[in-house]
Amino acid sequence: MKKNELITTLGVWLTVAITLFLYIFYFRRIKDFTEVIISVIPAIIFLIGGILIFSRDKKTIKRVRENDEPSRNVDLEWGLALKHDVLTYFIPVIILAFPFLTNKTPNFTDLCQAITVFLALSYLKIQYWGEL
Repeated sequence: MKKNELITTLGVWLTVAITLFLYIFYFRRIKDFTEVIISVIPAIIFLIGGILIFSRDKKTIKRVRENDEPSRNVDLEWGLALKHDVLTYFIPVIILAFPFLTNKTPNFTDLCQAITVFLALSYLKIQYWGEL
């Protein structure tokens, strides 16, 4: 058995054992754990997607370096920068304003989502234009 397969198998069995132990030990409070797990699922999906995208990009960069392929250049103009700025500031405002449409007030989750979107789009601007 290869080392990667062994580590994966060990990780899966360890996860199953820990889950079973937690289920037996905290059976009475399973409803609370279910609510926590359901609220964390979007973050887990986002994290897994990010890891998959990062690994794909890493493989592409490695292939390009090994084969001495020319890299692609992107021509960015002021119109694209303006659109990016509008989206960077407008999407978090929409996220914070959306609860008002349903006669609610923004909560901590909405604030975290707005901050995450703002930081992600700001990071992309730094990557594209080299400045904020």
